[in-house]
Amino acid sequence: SLSLCCEATGLPRPWIEWSRAQQSSDEPMGFQQNGCLVINTIKKNSEGDYICRAKNSFGLAEKTTAVFVDKKGNYVFQRS
Repeated sequence: SLSLCCEATGLPRPWIEWSRAQQSSDEPMGFQQNGCLVINTIKKNSEGDYICRAKNSFGLAEKTTAVFVDKKGNYVFQRS
């Protein structure tokens, strides 16, 4: 499994949401909890860019993380 976590501070407390670049909305991505995206089963198609968005009434901040997976489905590298 893989956990991607994102932290943001601010007042009011920012709301954090994960999305995946170039993914249709009906594809399952994983589950989100406490600012983390948890992907229980890593597959080659899990590879790609994941976007963390932190938003409150004062603005929006984004960070993209690239996840690479080997042919066996093992998590190989994460770049922020």
